[in-house]
Amino acid sequence: MRFTERKIKFKNLLTTLTAALGVSSLLLQPVYPQQYRDGNDRPPTIIPTITPTRTAAPTITPILTPTTTPNNTACETGKRTPNDPKFPEQWNLQGNSPTALNMPLVWHINEKYKPQYQVNIAVISTGCAYNTDLQYKESLIPNLGDPIDNFRRDDDQNGCTDDVYYGCQFDASSSLGNNNFWDTLGPGTQMTSLLTASTNNQKQIAGMLYGIKFKIIPIGVPLLADGNTYPISLIKAFHYLAKISAKIPIDIVLVAFNCQGLACKLYLQQAINLLPETTTIIVSAGGTPNRQAVSIDLPESNNSLYPASLTKSNLRVLAVGAINKNGNKLDWSNYGPESAIAAPGDDVPVLLNTYTDSAKKSGPHIAAAHVAGVAATIKAYNPSMTGPQIIAQIKKHLRPVAELNQYFIPTSCGNKIDGGALSEAAIFPNCDQCQRVNTNSSNNAANY
Repeated sequence: MRFTERKIKFKNLLTTLTAALGVSSLLLQPVYPQQYRDGNDRPPTIIPTITPTRTAAPTITPILTPTTTPNNTACETGKRTPNDPKFPEQWNLQGNSPTALNMPLVWHINEKYKPQYQVNIAVISTGCAYNTDLQYKESLIPNLGDPIDNFRRDDDQNGCTDDVYYGCQFDASSSLGNNNFWDTLGPGTQMTSLLTASTNNQKQIAGMLYGIKFKIIPIGVPLLADGNTYPISLIKAFHYLAKISAKIPIDIVLVAFNCQGLACKLYLQQAINLLPETTTIIVSAGGTPNRQAVSIDLPESNNSLYPASLTKSNLRVLAVGAINKNGNKLDWSNYGPESAIAAPGDDVPVLLNTYTDSAKKSGPHIAAAHVAGVAATIKAYNPSMTGPQIIAQIKKHLRPVAELNQYFIPTSCGNKIDGGALSEAAIFPNCDQCQRVNTNSSNNAANY
């Protein structure tokens, strides 16, 4: 009798906690029509039905005072050149080509004004692995609501078991994710390193977010042969971010892979809508590599890529095409009118998932990471900016590249140049008309 009373009390307590957290019971229900499959012989996929209310945008008080923000009437012309041995090979960050970012100027401004807002960045790719030049464990966010207890339970009911640090791996066969987001393939570590590699430490490469406070939420999803991922994995990843956004801000979501099909579009859009308006979503325009690129703008088509194609209907989603240092679109980069922005994605030095190594890599995921770095820096200086505002800021300060118009701009726009390369001027508009600093020159330099 005493055992029964304890059981009833525990059940009542669990019900009370569940109601207090606003979490419904996890019910396994089919999501897609019977004819829809994740693979050629895969049975219909199921995901947990979670019904969180859409998180309201948090009220954020700007950290920086008017006396510590960049002067909007004067140009900054300094630079900070790091001592990382591979930095001379990082053409993408040196500002010496029309498609590169002038990051030494940005780093100089970051060091001068020291923004205090912490930017949380979720990277949906293949997870993340340790590298000696990567700010790894110190970049993760502890999750006190779900300790490892050897029971593989989802204690805080966010869709992932035992995620002691925020981050998760979502495969296509399990209803819940797991805490093993270790990157065995590489793309996730490459993207993360471009943002968060330790800078000016005499190791490997420099990271874009030098001088910015940040945290990373690594999320792993399967990488398929066509460069996309399973719809179910991507949907579960966004549901997970929606759940944890009630506890921590999700400022930037960097997405490496897309999924295909109308079912993907429907359920992915619903999942994205659960995130607050303060979240900016940067998506690679990748998929189907090693063949002639196809448009991502194919309405009501099973060939459309999502969330890249949501750029047209969702103002906080931005699809990114890949270009080389000469401004030419890479053959394996998808394109379409949604992807009105391009960034470096060819022969870019990044860290590998092999502990100590780096190498030059190419891919649309690399291009998207550059845009995420710019978005994160804008957010650091403007904490109250919403996702649509950050994307509008980026688009307003593109560097025109005429060759891109035939790929990224619909013919109805005539001669208007809307497509262009990512520009660091989006971060500091007052530097838009300033002369770009040549990192190979000592003029106006304040080197380490």
